[in-house]
Amino acid sequence: MRVLKKILFQTVLVITLIVQLLISAVVMNSRKTFFSKKEYDNVTASIYETVVREISNPIYTSMTMAKNTFLIDVLENEENYSEEELVQLMAEYLTLLKDSLGTQTAFVVSEKTHRYYYYDGLNKYINPEVDEHDVWYTIFTNTRKPYDLDVDTDQLNRNSWTVFVNTRIEDTNKKLLGVCGIGISMDKLQEMLSNYEKKFGLKVNFINSEGVVQVDTDSVNIENAYLYDVQYGREKDGYSYKNANGEYVIMRYVDDLNWYLVIRGYLSSISFKEILPLLISSLIVILVNIFAFYFLFKKETSDK
Repeated sequence: MRVLKKILFQTVLVITLIVQLLISAVVMNSRKTFFSKKEYDNVTASIYETVVREISNPIYTSMTMAKNTFLIDVLENEENYSEEELVQLMAEYLTLLKDSLGTQTAFVVSEKTHRYYYYDGLNKYINPEVDEHDVWYTIFTNTRKPYDLDVDTDQLNRNSWTVFVNTRIEDTNKKLLGVCGIGISMDKLQEMLSNYEKKFGLKVNFINSEGVVQVDTDSVNIENAYLYDVQYGREKDGYSYKNANGEYVIMRYVDDLNWYLVIRGYLSSISFKEILPLLISSLIVILVNIFAFYFLFKKETSDK
């Protein structure tokens, strides 16, 4: 009798445990990926370092270009060269630069002649009044910033999305001579973010100070989507909060880029409302097994 009770009791426990595990697996698989705050901090730091390193190098290179004495001398003395000579000089210089860096493009725009030089020679003459795509030049030079990032389509590469690093070229008297820069393929940045999103089940964006999306794994959102539920700040190590959708959001200002890194996901804490179905199901299983055990025990007693 005792042996039978023990066997039945153990059977009840085993069945209950198995059912609970199965229900838990179903419930958890139906949920989004959850992480702790520490895990979010680690992922944020990793993305920050990876992407910033990818963009910072072209920024420093572009600023070095703007100080290059060869480039400054050529722009100051354009009238001393024939157009053919100048185009060849610029093409050789920019090709060498582009190939050594592995960037999508490298360019120089002359303030004096408005020629747009690139690695294959002369692209065109900048004229915002004729081509609205050229308005970037006027906007940037009017800001008088030493450099800036501009997300735009690259007309020389099938209008693919590109992050341009525009840098101001000046003479010793701070007179504007033109603009030089490097173009970084958006595909490369998207691939980086996609790897993080797939691995961790998060959403990653870079936005500007107006909330306009600058980098996104979905090209449709670039320069079109706007993040409304963001809170701006410039704390060194970033800051976090919960948005209206219950997502845990980490934002970190990237000084070199003048962008914000935004990471959205869910924390690992589980609310009572979320585990209530699991508790009810487990309780039902336990009660069913208790009643089954009771009737089996009662039948065994009556048979005696």
